[in-house]
Order: sequence, then structure tokens, then C-alpha cells
Amino acid sequence: MRNILIAQYKCSQHKIKYIEIMSALGIYIYGFVSNARIDALKDILMQSGVYAIEYKKISALVSDTRESGIEGLEKESLGKLLIDHQLKIEKINAAGCDKIVPMKFGTIVSSGNDIYRILEGGYDVISSTIDAIKALHEMDVVARWSDFGNFINKIASNAEIVSLKNVMAHQDACEEVDMVSIGRAIKKKVDEKNSKARKDILKALIPICKDYKKQETLNDEMVINAAFLIESSEKERFIDAVEQTDLKYADELGFKIVGPLPCYSFYTIECKAIEKSDVESAMRCLEIEVLKSESDIKKAYRAMASVSHPDSSPEKANADSSRFIEIHNSYKLLMDYSSATKKYGLEMNALGADPVYVIKIKE
Repeated sequence: MRNILIAQYKCSQHKIKYIEIMSALGIYIYGFVSNARIDALKDILMQSGVYAIEYKKISALVSDTRESGIEGLEKESLGKLLIDHQLKIEKINAAGCDKIVPMKFGTIVSSGNDIYRILEGGYDVISSTIDAIKALHEMDVVARWSDFGNFINKIASNAEIVSLKNVMAHQDACEEVDMVSIGRAIKKKVDEKNSKARKDILKALIPICKDYKKQETLNDEMVINAAFLIESSEKERFIDAVEQTDLKYADELGFKIVGPLPCYSFYTIECKAIEKSDVESAMRCLEIEVLKSESDIKKAYRAMASVSHPDSSPEKANADSSRFIEIHNSYKLLMDYSSATKKYGLEMNALGADPVYVIKIKE
């Protein structure tokens, strides 16, 4: 089909080499793989300037960076970093490691010790995710109207729109509000057409996939922008379903399929570092002197929330809610901290200099 573009990723083979960890401001995390895959990846890791830090049966794939974080980076630098992030993950994915679990874009830590603590605290989540994505990959689909100008002209010639124009044409003066009414009527028809096409596409593809997520559409020209989680064996069937939908619309729509990809939209790992100072600040907010148990955290939160919630009294209904938000955020942080300490085998009141990490699948 001339209106379907399929993008796939391939990479060449190189001699096996090893790299040394160089000093840098930070360490950038690309993702995680099973240690069983490391030998097959030595070539591409060397080529890409990526190395593995192992922990038990999993490894973090990382590289040294001159950045200490992405906050404050200029748009151009951020764009280059995003391209680097995706290309390296996809090269690794294409080099026979289709089980890479991506890390959230822009995750930079200060030392190898931080990597080790992430692997330690997130071991169960990362291991189970590696198992979950066996034989799965992501296919991204974008569909646009091939000739949007002609599409709009057809809508503008709709009987309802023409009738509205004729009514206004016979008025003594055409006011700006009249033009707005016509614009709204056209926009309504565009939305209806887009909705109908989007439903047709999803109806064809959803039965083939295990999950899907809608992404943001940039404008009215774009009918759908979505990620689909499919089994590897269903790739050709999935592409065929897109082609059949293209035939149905007689090339009115242009489709772009990108994949197979790592499961970015479904199984990306994110982590949050909780520092000693964060815990101490949250404890002060909830007026907790010593951390003993989650029940103590909940008890302190309920006591503070009962007097600060906007609904606690008529006088506070319209009051500033910032105090309640601060209390709620402190409660969430301490509960996350409690959960993390269990994974590290720490006592809740054993506040050390090293942060603990909360590891989870990005929502």
C-alpha cells in the first residue's frame, strides 16, 4: 500500500570488545536485561558506548554522561539526548535482545552505587517485567488524512454547512460570530469523521493486540496516534489488518507503522530517589518523631488531614488547600519510603546517607 510506511530497526555485527567505566558527572540508565543476554550483546554494547552493571540475574545497561541531570537542558540538547536514548535501546533490541526493559527517559544517577541500589530495590519488579515481555513487542501506528485540504473542502460542502452559509449570506451583515458558528460546525463534522475512522482502526487492531494506549494527536489532520502491545508472532497479521483498513478508506488515510519496538508505552521502569532530608521533612510535616510502622504513618496522616482538609469545616471550604496537599504528599512519600525499606531489608528508622529508591512501572 503506497500510503503505509513501515519503519524497522536493524544493526550490523562487530568484533567483541570490552570497555572501561570512565569518570563522568553521571551515569545514564537505558534499561535492563537478563544476564543471560549479556554475552550476545557485547558487540553492540561496545559499539554504542554502553556497559552492563550486573546484580544477581539482571543487568542495568548504562553509559557515562557529562550531564548530572536533564533539568535545565536546552531544547536542542534535550532532543539529542532523547534520540540517543531511543536509538541505543532499539539497537540493543535489534541485536538479538528483544527482552530489554526500557528505563524512563532522562534517568541519570551519580554513581555505580546508585545503580546497584536501584537493581537491589527494584529486583522483583524488573525481573518480573523481563518475564512479562517475553515474546511481546510494541507497534506504534499513526494515521492522517492524506489530503487534509480536500478533506476539509468536502466537509465544507456538506448540506448542513452549506445551508448555514446560505442563511448567513442573506443577512444584511455577516458578523464575526457568524463566521465562528460556521467554524464550529465544520470542527464538529471533522471530529465526527475522525471519531468514525479512529473506531474503525481500533476495531481492526484491538482483537490482535494484548493492550493498547492512545497517544496525543497533534492536530485534526491526525486521526490516531497509538501504541499497540502484540505478540511477536502476530506482527504480520497486525500489519495486514492495517493494510485492510487502508483499503477500506481507499487511500484517504496515510498510515505509518513503527516497530517492532521495545515496550516503551507499557513496561518502562521509573525510579524515585528518597533522600534522608526528604524523609525528615515529611516527618516534621506529619509531626512524627520516630518512624516505627506504616500504621503510625496512617494514624498521623488521618489526624493531620482531619483538621486541614478543605471539607473538614465550612470555613475551610474556600480556603487555601496548599497545607492539605503538603500533608498528603508527605504521607505518600513516607509510605513509599516504608515500602522501599522493606525491599532493602532496612528498619524504617535507620535513616542513612544513601537514598532508597522506589521502583515501579511508569503509568
